Amino acid sequence: MPDGLAPIPDKVTSRANRALDAVNFFLADVRDGLGPYLAVYLLTEQHWDEARIGVVMSIAALAGIVAQTPAGALVDATQQKRLLMIGAAITHARRHETQMIIGNAVLLILAAVVAWGRFGPYAF
Repeated sequence: MPDGLAPIPDKVTSRANRALDAVNFFLADVRDGLGPYLAVYLLTEQHWDEARIGVVMSIAALAGIVAQTPAGALVDATQQKRLLMIGAAITHARRHETQMIIGNAVLLILAAVVAWGRFGPYAF
């Protein structure tokens, strides 16, 4: 192990992975559940046609896929993940994007719960 760290037991690793899988499952449900509502909103309120809605949602999905790899690499490479989350919240606050601040706060709370479960007094 690098830096003299003790190996993590398999039991702890599998429970932490299950917790992360659960977080990803529920986040995907939230993200994918909003797509149909966005399409209805664009169709009824903004009076877009179906073709434009399909193109824009496809571009958004592709942009998410393309951005996910470098963003994931940045998060994996940094040792200051909390600072990265705080920086994202500050950026959203300066741009007056309060909904994104709430999303970041929820992710921060979920990360704290996973960290507490991993490193807390009753670690799993």
